[in-house]
Amino acid sequence: MVTRKRSRRTQTQRNVWLIPVLGVALIALVAALWMLFHPSSEQPEEARIEGNFADVIRQTAARRGVGQPHRQEDDPIRKEGEVFVRTWRMQLAGDEAIHALSSDLEAEAARWGAPVTAADDGDRGGRMVRVDLGVEAFEIHLAPAPPVARRAVRRRGKTPRAQ
Repeated sequence: MVTRKRSRRTQTQRNVWLIPVLGVALIALVAALWMLFHPSSEQPEEARIEGNFADVIRQTAARRGVGQPHRQEDDPIRKEGEVFVRTWRMQLAGDEAIHALSSDLEAEAARWGAPVTAADDGDRGGRMVRVDLGVEAFEIHLAPAPPVARRAVRRRGKTPRAQ
């Protein structure tokens, strides 16, 4: 049997393709390891939410029955250091509604990964919820709505008169 010798040229051509293939594989391995062990931001994936927290507050308040007439937004906006504090005021039907909305806002803040502070709001029977979002913070004052005064109903007919 006669065996044929491989030419040197064939082996060189094979080596020329082997180096770029190994280089691409090495780059892909480094990129995969970097993506696996290097977080894209400091917040967990669940906390990175697109949008505006003011919209979240409006939607949460609307689910609890607080409409535009019972909500004051950004009154006032003040600056504390590097943080803009947006003050919101809402009036709710009673203590149960205040605590329910407060709990909802705390849950939304936790979903956004934002620190939240909730405390009783003075002697008015309300509650204050503060959500810190870095350069912006929301201070939401929840208060009981004033009682609705009933109008006197005028009856038609003869009015009794003193004689």
